[in-house]
Amino acid sequence: MKRFATICAAIMMAFGVVQAQNFNLLKARLSTPVTAGVTELPAGNVTIQVLDVGSTTTLLVRSESGAETTLLVNRISRLANYSGPEASVRLERKGDAMILDQVWMSDTQGFQVIR
Repeated sequence: MKRFATICAAIMMAFGVVQAQNFNLLKARLSTPVTAGVTELPAGNVTIQVLDVGSTTTLLVRSESGAETTLLVNRISRLANYSGPEASVRLERKGDAMILDQVWMSDTQGFQVIR
């Protein structure tokens, strides 16, 4: 329960605005630096784009400041009666760092970052 509360607090702290343009594009504002893969994204606006190449799905994460990375992901889903936000980003705290863990493009369809 404590971990869940920490994750929820991190999500609210790290992302001021999350906006899904369509199922393949999400815009968010980071209020703190976030590590995505091996790249640290500074605070500021980011764009997350879904890239489907054959049977492989990746996310292209671009920071307004120019930092970018590509992440290998698995598709995930949740129940249709989920009552949370449609588009969201889930972070995980590891020490002092915030790590990108999941990206939800809609209320039921998302992506789990493979580490």
